[in-house]
Amino acid sequence: MLQFKGFKKAHIQDEFNQTKVIIVKYYVASEKDLNNYLNNQSEKMRSEGLKLFNKSFKASRKIYPLKN
Repeated sequence: MLQFKGFKKAHIQDEFNQTKVIIVKYYVASEKDLNNYLNNQSEKMRSEGLKLFNKSFKASRKIYPLKN
């Protein structure tokens, strides 16, 4: 994900041993960069993930605004 324009950093919250969940939070420079990803790359990324992991995972997305 960090290869895409505007994606600055990621924070991984690994709770796999306890809950079988790994949460990755990405920080994006601007709403424009986020929309570019959502409109142009996100569908391809999800389909590639399904091919690689053979539906052995579930992905969801939440978008939070920055707090000033």
